[in-house]
Amino acid sequence: MNFPFSIEVFPPRNDGQVQEIEAALPLFAALKPSFISVTCGASGTGTGGTSDIAIKLKQVHKTESVAHIIALAS
Repeated sequence: MNFPFSIEVFPPRNDGQVQEIEAALPLFAALKPSFISVTCGASGTGTGGTSDIAIKLKQVHKTESVAHIIALAS
């Protein structure tokens, strides 16, 4: 059975974790998700890396990606 699902990726907090994320992207893409969500600002990560990861998913791994923005109402 084929069903839609997505995977969520959190951008790394520091440059040392970028390699870990990049190493995991082909594994995630191989699962053939409907899309991979790249969360912007999760756990204090700011916006750095979100667009880079989303672009790499689309261009290199041919997997649909979306930037996921966290919104909080106060």
